[in-house]
Amino acid sequence: MTNKGTFSYLGCSISCQNVKDICVKISKFLQITEIINRILKTSQIRKYARLKIYRTLALPTVLYGCETWQLSIREQDKSRLTSAEIKFMRRTEKYTWQDYKTNKYTLSEIKISPVVKKIQNYLNTLIKHFRRMNRDRLPHLIMKYQPFGKRSQGRSVKRLLES
Repeated sequence: MTNKGTFSYLGCSISCQNVKDICVKISKFLQITEIINRILKTSQIRKYARLKIYRTLALPTVLYGCETWQLSIREQDKSRLTSAEIKFMRRTEKYTWQDYKTNKYTLSEIKISPVVKKIQNYLNTLIKHFRRMNRDRLPHLIMKYQPFGKRSQGRSVKRLLES
């Protein structure tokens, strides 16, 4: 068997680092919102229909598998997710950059909770689920794991192979 750094399983990119999976999800999210914007012009279709399609197509691509991400998403990924979402919402509300509408105002007008908040709710729900599990189940044991022993103080010893 060969050791691969990353592999794709059920649409998620699984690796030691979740950064690649988050970047893939954000790019797919942007592609879907661009397709929605291109096909469904704001002047031709009602806001309700655009938001329904957004909830059906774009949101599940980001939210699928987000429970496996690290407990804290990097600030760079949070800002990329927020900007991608706001870009679509501003177009839905027919706002331009000259209207000087804040992101919070745009989301409150549409009455949608931000994607980052939904991801954090998913993660909190998963943690609560693990805490309710029996103590002998593997996810509960992994969550409660604390390594034992002590690390030596100071700088790590430089070994021959590291030089």
